[in-house]
Amino acid sequence: MDGVSLIVDAIKVAHIVILADINKVFATCRNLKTGKIQLFLIDRIYAEVYMFSNSSHIWQEVEDETAHQHVLSLVCDALQAARVPVYVLRGQSKNLESLLGM
Repeated sequence: MDGVSLIVDAIKVAHIVILADINKVFATCRNLKTGKIQLFLIDRIYAEVYMFSNSSHIWQEVEDETAHQHVLSLVCDALQAARVPVYVLRGQSKNLESLLGM
């Protein structure tokens, strides 16, 4: 995906939502350069990282390895350090799978 490494260089995790039933994690991040919110979706089993594209309204896989690792590290660090609000959804996640288009 073009420009992803530029987009994820200056982000800070703001909130995390764990969808326990489908092993996915939403991370809302603030871009420190633009102030805009960016949404990331992480598959906890396969460690795939997706970013929501506001322009096309779809989830696009973060294929750039550096950007991919950067997002994973930021989210893992935020979880381990308990620096951000974390919400865990159980029992409702299956309904969300179809909304995600995954």
